[in-house]
Amino acid sequence: MSATFKSEVRKRLKAAEATGLTAAAKGSLFEQLLVYIFDELPATIVEPGITSSFGTEQVDIAVSNRGAFPSLPNVFLVECKNYRHKLDSKAVGYFLFICLSRKVELAVIVASDGLTGVSAEQTYAKSLAKAASPLGCKLIVLDRDDLLSFTTPDDVVRLLERRYLQAFASGGIGVR
Repeated sequence: MSATFKSEVRKRLKAAEATGLTAAAKGSLFEQLLVYIFDELPATIVEPGITSSFGTEQVDIAVSNRGAFPSLPNVFLVECKNYRHKLDSKAVGYFLFICLSRKVELAVIVASDGLTGVSAEQTYAKSLAKAASPLGCKLIVLDRDDLLSFTTPDDVVRLLERRYLQAFASGGIGVR
């Protein structure tokens, strides 16, 4: 299974980065990759593309953790951004607002090129995680290199749990 999982992740990532596609198509393929990754975990329920009843807010992926991630909250939200530049504080702030308004304890951003700012200094987009943490929402970030490092679903579990512990213990962000 591990060879299949690893090759499927790489194949889907390559498809999401293909030249000649619109930004919307690349974003959709990137989201489908993350749905695949979370769906491969044995004790999760994954709901992609949920829009609020007023049509004003959209969540890329909602994940119900039914035991796949022993130390993570039961439910968390995932934002997917397949950009060729670092994700800025405006996009991070919008996603954190959605999470905080729903009292979500864990927000996961998967951004191809990561976030703006310096991790150690918690500047720019990374500073918003420090503000959200005392309000009860921990932010963890995965990037393209993290996705490429996955060889089995267990790798996903270990990385998310490590990043969550990092965010929890530091009162900031769980990031490489």
